[in-house]
Parts: sequence; structure tokens; C-alpha cells
Amino acid sequence: MFSHSYEPGSTFKPVTAATLIEEGAATPGSVVSAKSRERFPNGANIGDAFSHPQYDYTLAGALIDSSNVALSKFGSKVSPRTRYDYLKKFGVGTPTAVGFPEEVSGGVRDPKTWDNQTLYTTTFGQAFTVTPIQVASAYQTLANGGEHIDLSLIESCTDRDGVEHTTDAEKERVVSEGTASQVRRMLENVAVQGGLANTVKVPGYRIGIKTGTAQVANGKGGYKSGVYYTSILGVAPIEDPQYVVMITMEEPTEDYLVGSNRARSAEGAHSGAEDLPRRPVVQADGGAPPQVRRMTRRTPCRYWSSS
Repeated sequence: MFSHSYEPGSTFKPVTAATLIEEGAATPGSVVSAKSRERFPNGANIGDAFSHPQYDYTLAGALIDSSNVALSKFGSKVSPRTRYDYLKKFGVGTPTAVGFPEEVSGGVRDPKTWDNQTLYTTTFGQAFTVTPIQVASAYQTLANGGEHIDLSLIESCTDRDGVEHTTDAEKERVVSEGTASQVRRMLENVAVQGGLANTVKVPGYRIGIKTGTAQVANGKGGYKSGVYYTSILGVAPIEDPQYVVMITMEEPTEDYLVGSNRARSAEGAHSGAEDLPRRPVVQADGGAPPQVRRMTRRTPCRYWSSS
């Protein structure tokens, strides 16, 4: 969690969405047209994980289908320097406050050095590196209303006299509470409308998720063929976040998360909801599923778990 860095892939797409919303460059309902593979004006070639015709993607829909092409077009609405600055704000390249032995920091190169491909791949989690704990910390920031709270492995301890001592975590505003709320609602739509909807649902609770399947670098400037680092992030309950959970799988033998996007799009094409994978509708405020139970713990969402 602390000593291994990798390219996070699609799990960092919500950071791109937060950047766009915070800068006023897009809303969850903003639209771009995207095919499953496109050649961009500067010569870069970007492709999605599944084949599809040209779709009119909302920003929310691009997260649900995890479209690299759509995220590249959305990300182009702000400057490379702005995207770089937000990656840094969300913790890329900065060790956590935990002080774990041999912790690595990951990193992102200065945008002045980005080539034609990197200009777009940084919008969907490639061409920079993070540790799993940094990814969890980025989601913690969104869960905490846009405020980063230093991570801690220990919530509190009690001395021999029975006095409890809690950790003194520093806080820093990264994006506004409104931006964080909108991104969380989009994560909820991924959980409700995405290919893993039936797998991840928790009866009575509203949750948000994002999956990621990152290619593994080969050390020679390219990627290993057919080898991935797969992960899924969850935030719950989405209307009053208390927990961020991360599950990672390093080089799994089968990639179910990429397949889930393909399955969801095929399902939408034949279920009578033909436009759902192309322009999913963000649920209106107050549109929570019935029988919602609220967790009552109200301390800041500061902790994560993995397996």
C-alpha cells in the first residue's frame, strides 16, 4: 500500500471530473461526442476498453462507461498546467503524513515535458504514478466534502490512566464542497448504472464506486502485454460518507472490471434503455433508493481498508 507505485488508470477519472467542475469547465451534464477509438488533432491515438459507435457522452456517462476518449475530450477543456496542479493537490507525488517506512511518493512530470499522448492519457490515470494509499486518500478528499485530512493508521490510543489520545490531523481544502458532492453523485451513478451494479449493491444503503484497470509498465517506456493492476474504490454511505474502501488485485489472471463495462454497454443496447450507456442521467437530489438507512457515525471520513 505504501511502498509500491503504479499508474492508477480509471480510478483517477473522478479527479479529472472534479478538476473540470471546480474550474467551471464542465458539469455532470456537459456533453462530448466520442467513438471507441479516435485520433486526436495532435496525432495521439486514444481508445476505449470496448468497441462502440459514436456516443454523446455526458461527463457522468463517461465515468459510468469509463470512456478514455470522452475523458480526453473533457480534460482538454482545461489547460495541462491546471490538470497538473489538481493532480498535485490530490496528492500525486507527495508522501502521506503517516510516515510509513520505505513509503514512495509516486510522481507526475511537469506538463512542459508532456508528449502528444501524455497530454490526453493523464486525464484517465496514465503517465503518472501513485501508491494505493494515495488513491484512497484522493477519494477520502471527495468523501470529506473536498477537504483533505491527513491519513492516520491509528484513530486513538488510551494510556494507563485511562486518558484517550486522538491523532491531530491537518486539514486542507482541495475543491469546494459543491464540487465534491457532484462527483460523489456521479460515483453513485457508476454504482447504480454500471456493469457491476448487481454485484456491488448493498440493500438499504447508497454507495459510490469507481473501478480501474491500469496497464503495467515494462520498464522500457511501454506496457506489458495482457498484464494489469486492477482496483475498485467505494465510498459509503454516499449522502453522508463515513468510509472509503479500496480493493486491489495485482496482475489478476482475468480482468472482470474491464469486461463489466463491455457487458453494461451491451445490456443497455438491448434492454429498451438504448441511450443509457451514452448519456446516463444523473439522479436528481432526493432521488435516493427506498428504504435507505443512515449510518450514525459522524466523525470525519479519514480511514480506509483494503484486501
